[in-house]
Amino acid sequence: MKINNPITCALLALGMISAASIANADSTVVINGTTYNEVFITGSTAARGNVFNAIDAATKGVFDSAPTLVPSTASGSTGAYDAYGTIGGQPYCLCMDFSGSEAGLASLQAPNGVSLANGVDNDLGYYPNATIPGTPEPTGFLNPNTQATFTAHPDLSMADTSQAVSLTAPPLYPALTDYGIVGAVTFEWVKGKNSSPDSSWNDLTNVTDPQMNNLLSGSQIAFYFTGNPSDQDDVYAVGRNRASGTHQNTMLDTLHGTANNVDQFVVADCGYNSSGVLTNGPVEAVSTAGGIVEIFNDGFDSGSGVSAELQCDEANAKDSAGFQLMLLGYVGISDGNSAIAAGARSLTLNGVPENDATVENGTYSFWGHEHLYGTVSESSAVQTVAHALGGTTAVESFGAGTPNGALQNAGGLGGGEANPASTQSTIISPEYMQADKPSGGDSGYAAPLL
Repeated sequence: MKINNPITCALLALGMISAASIANADSTVVINGTTYNEVFITGSTAARGNVFNAIDAATKGVFDSAPTLVPSTASGSTGAYDAYGTIGGQPYCLCMDFSGSEAGLASLQAPNGVSLANGVDNDLGYYPNATIPGTPEPTGFLNPNTQATFTAHPDLSMADTSQAVSLTAPPLYPALTDYGIVGAVTFEWVKGKNSSPDSSWNDLTNVTDPQMNNLLSGSQIAFYFTGNPSDQDDVYAVGRNRASGTHQNTMLDTLHGTANNVDQFVVADCGYNSSGVLTNGPVEAVSTAGGIVEIFNDGFDSGSGVSAELQCDEANAKDSAGFQLMLLGYVGISDGNSAIAAGARSLTLNGVPENDATVENGTYSFWGHEHLYGTVSESSAVQTVAHALGGTTAVESFGAGTPNGALQNAGGLGGGEANPASTQSTIISPEYMQADKPSGGDSGYAAPLL
């Protein structure tokens, strides 16, 4: 792997970092005697499955034919892996480490780490210097020869929103190369499992954006959602940290605001590691775990963490005030379905269920524009990969063209089903979207395309 960053070279000379642990853009790697262009991809965890489909495809994918995967079982672990083969007849090795949308955008610019902003204190401990994992650069890329992990400056990132509403938006940060919108990435609200539900749990089946705006500021009584005065459970929000595009879309959809504080909670068996990263405990009864604790602005790095919290059984669990408690979480569709399979329940939003049909026709608004971004200045090798993955023409809004890259052709994007009302896709292809948000942007409610 070639090191060509002058700052990195200076640190190498001082012995502050090692060449074995750092790689940069425009690097190459030798595998079995062949030299490959090495391109690093990070970003949205919600999109990682679709990216894997596009990369692993034998036809119409990123590579000329199905690539070699490292590890060979990467189909079961799409968070960090390598894929190598030829693109347009030239050898390429793609290294993936999906750290989250916001983390991905930040690491493309490599600022000095984005603060988690946990708050002044929380019940699990305070880590004032903790930064979003994956910033300033992802640390989990895999060496294709040894599978050892190393740190690299990424070349490309998937993002669940545009850079315009990110934590590293211009003009404070440089504008990135936008390879366009590749689909609508979808989300939903889910209530936690309860094996012995009371009337509050049974009655709470729908939420509205104004209600969720208030819930993100602090706990609410179930009556606020259901309209039934006998529903006295205390309801709490569980969610993601600021690294997450899911988090950003939630703040936008509820009109809570991406820069405003939130008040989130987790089951008490969660904790922090030495780097200040929130980790799950075992999935168990909330009462067995000791109830819930407040973590303010913090949350999980992955949607799987929220899903695990929603799988914890809330039956007969009380909060510190002595009331039955209930957790409501915001998740991507795949993580939501995992929780639902374990006993959690999806909620309608503003009276509308989430499915491909309601997203496509604009009646369901909790979704974002999935973008593919590159650094400010890209090499021809990186551009080749970006165009192979996202298409050769940037799509700026739905109804203004369809991407022609591997994500579109082999990524397993949703849309076009015989009965879209019975399907929940993680990302819906632009060609099937019949509505869009104002100016193809990230905020506001969808309206039919004219």
